[in-house]
Amino acid sequence: MTVDVEDRSGVKVLRPKGKLTGEDGKTLVDTASRFLGGEGLGLVLHMGDVSYMNSAGLGELVRLSAKANMQRQKVVFAAPSEFVNRVFQATKLDTFFEVYADVDEALKELQ
Repeated sequence: MTVDVEDRSGVKVLRPKGKLTGEDGKTLVDTASRFLGGEGLGLVLHMGDVSYMNSAGLGELVRLSAKANMQRQKVVFAAPSEFVNRVFQATKLDTFFEVYADVDEALKELQ
C-alpha cells in the first residue's frame, strides 16, 4: 500500500492505494498520526483506491478515528470504493464513520 498526502486549504487529504490489511493499516495510521494533534481540524481519507480491506485493516481505521477523537479532531472518509463501501455497510461502521461522496463534501465538513 502507498499513501499519497495532499494539503487542501489546510486540511490533509490522505489517499491510500492498494490493499488495507494489518501491516498496511498500521502504515496508514502511522502516516495519518503525523498530521493529528496540531492545529488542523482533522483528516480526509480518500478511500477510492482501496481495492481490499480485511478486519485488521478495518480495525486500524477504527483506531485512527478513536485517536483523532481523543485529540478533538475528526477523520472523515471520502469517495469509498465499492468494496470499502460494502464493508462499511456490512459492519454498520457507515453509521460510526462520516462518509462523503467526494473530497469536496468531506472538506466542507471539516471547515
